[in-house]
Amino acid sequence: MLYEFPNVEHPAYSKLKAFLEDRPICREAAKPLSKSAAVRIQFPGDDAIYTYAVAGGRPQLLPGKPAAPDFTLTIPPAAVDRICGIEKDSIAEFGVTLMQLVWEQNENLKIRAAIHHGPLKLFTHGYFGILAKGGLPVMRFLASKGFGQIGAIRRRMGELVRPPE
Repeated sequence: MLYEFPNVEHPAYSKLKAFLEDRPICREAAKPLSKSAAVRIQFPGDDAIYTYAVAGGRPQLLPGKPAAPDFTLTIPPAAVDRICGIEKDSIAEFGVTLMQLVWEQNENLKIRAAIHHGPLKLFTHGYFGILAKGGLPVMRFLASKGFGQIGAIRRRMGELVRPPE
C-alpha cells in the first residue's frame, strides 16, 4: 500500500513568509529592490530552498530555488522568531536586528550569509537603497563592525563573494 505524505512546509518558512509579506516595514524596505534581486533562503536541517524576491511591488517568500541568487541566507528557527518578534514598524530596527543576527556568536541564532555577486550588481539590484532606508542606526551598527563608509562596505562585500552552492 502506498502512502501519500503531505508536502509540509518548514514552520520557520511559514512564519518568516507571513512577516516578510505582511508587515509594512518589509514592504517599505523592499521598495529599492529591482525585479532581478533574489535571495536564496534555507533553514538548517531542511533540504528545501526558498526564494525571497519582489514581484508586483511586493516582497514574496516562495518555495523554490532562485535562478541567480544575490545572497544565500541560512536562518535558524530561533533567528526567525527574533526577526518576527520585532514590534515596531521601523526599517532601522529590522535592519539592525538582521545584521546583529549575522554577527551573532550563538549558533542557534546566527544567520549564515553568503554573497554571490560583487558590489556593482548588488548596487544595481537595490540592496544599498535598503541600507539607506535603515538610516543612521543601520550605519552606526555597520560602523561598529568596521564598515563606516559605503566604500568600505563595497570593498568588504567584494572580498566575500563566492558562487552559490
